[in-house]
Amino acid sequence: MSVSSPAANAQGDLREEPTAAIVAVALLATAATTSIMSTFPYLSGPAQSELHLSVDTFYSIMAVMPAAARAVREGFSKGDRGKLIMACGTGKTLTSLRIAEDRVPVGGRVLFLVPSISLLAQTLREWTGDATADYHATMADDAELYRRRYAEMAAGRRSHRRPNVKDVAAIAEVAVGTASDALNGKGRVNPATRYRIRSVAEAIGYFPNATARSLKRSRNGVIGLCIRPFGGAPLQYISVSYYARFLNAAAAAALERKYALAILPPDISTELDDIALDGVIVADPPPGDPLIEELRNRSVPYVTDFGEVDDPTSLCVGNDQAQAVRSVCDHFKSQGARSVAILAADGDEDYTIRSLRGYEQWCAENKQSPRIERTNILDPVATAAAAQRLMVGPDRPDAIYTTEAPVGNYLVTAARAARLNTPEDLLLAYCAEHTMDPTLDDISMLSLHAEEIAQEAVDLLASTIEGQDPKPRHRVIGTTLHIRSSSLRQGVPPGSA
Repeated sequence: MSVSSPAANAQGDLREEPTAAIVAVALLATAATTSIMSTFPYLSGPAQSELHLSVDTFYSIMAVMPAAARAVREGFSKGDRGKLIMACGTGKTLTSLRIAEDRVPVGGRVLFLVPSISLLAQTLREWTGDATADYHATMADDAELYRRRYAEMAAGRRSHRRPNVKDVAAIAEVAVGTASDALNGKGRVNPATRYRIRSVAEAIGYFPNATARSLKRSRNGVIGLCIRPFGGAPLQYISVSYYARFLNAAAAAALERKYALAILPPDISTELDDIALDGVIVADPPPGDPLIEELRNRSVPYVTDFGEVDDPTSLCVGNDQAQAVRSVCDHFKSQGARSVAILAADGDEDYTIRSLRGYEQWCAENKQSPRIERTNILDPVATAAAAQRLMVGPDRPDAIYTTEAPVGNYLVTAARAARLNTPEDLLLAYCAEHTMDPTLDDISMLSLHAEEIAQEAVDLLASTIEGQDPKPRHRVIGTTLHIRSSSLRQGVPPGSA
């Protein structure tokens, strides 16, 4: 439904069966009017016929409404447009409902035009409470009108500043205290008024979240941690050695800095209004992550990986993933590998993209054709199939690296099923922080040092929250390749772990 400014509108379905009938009702309040006047037709047309019903100032409202309804019914018998004028306090809202119920057929719709959102909210509330049939209403938020009003207010200021609660109150036409209560979930604020106030705040970019409120007093002492790539599966990342160690180290580091660590669900996006966080660590965000955008809009400090490394003001901690993969491929080559393949997740997080970029660059420099398999690592059937594809065919690689810790076991199982021995027939390596499965004890492992990354992330975030200017803002953590028998044909190269 669209909104016509400066008027606001709403549509409601009065019944269930469809029909094309529409009734337009305009209510004009005037304290000076002491009569009910029905004039039809309204606008241009043939000569108007007017019906006047005298109303005593103290005449019963319950008597006025039937008279008004009869006047409208008679007017509509002579034309399809009209104007109804009633004095203040004579029951215009309820009268308009009864007229609509009388005139609109089953399944009909009413287009309601009023000069302000507050009057529309009042009308919808009373209609919903007094309707004699099922009534479904929708209300326009008129965000564009709110933004225009704020722009007009801002244009009159000498300096630029962010919107505040006084701006919200002025645009919503309420007291500052009422606006504050509505935004903070306090007080006894009418639901329609609360909705209008929050719509204004959202439209002009004022975010009264718990963090903003608490910063007026002091820090909350809470840092959030959100690990992004695992869909709607809360805490499923605990099964991944990297994230398990990252989480434990982050909690310990936060406690040393006098902060508690709050674990946020992976699928959280913008539901931050009532979460009191001083800052957030966002691990492996995808491009265009709505959580990152929300944190920026709310001016909440955050630390992430190197997806934002091009921004000198960003806070980034992580590995050089491209170089890490190149080091694994160089090791394979030193052990006689002629064709190196990589098995990666099918997500678009920065970790995966940079790992694949490093692999493709290495292949180009070493004149090898890239062999890339990607899979949803949360799907065991798909992951097993991806591992099996790398074990067969005339172009079967003789070395495979996977960026995902859970995939290591699938590669070992697929190699055994294809009767391939390591390291004679196949070199294997995977990325993990420690061996979680005894079958992987002999598989070479690339460690990203999750604990160190977590500690640096907490240090960067806590320093920023406390008003410091941490240097450097981009911190690169090295990796270690632990070479084991699965990729060792000619002895351990000098300098290897």
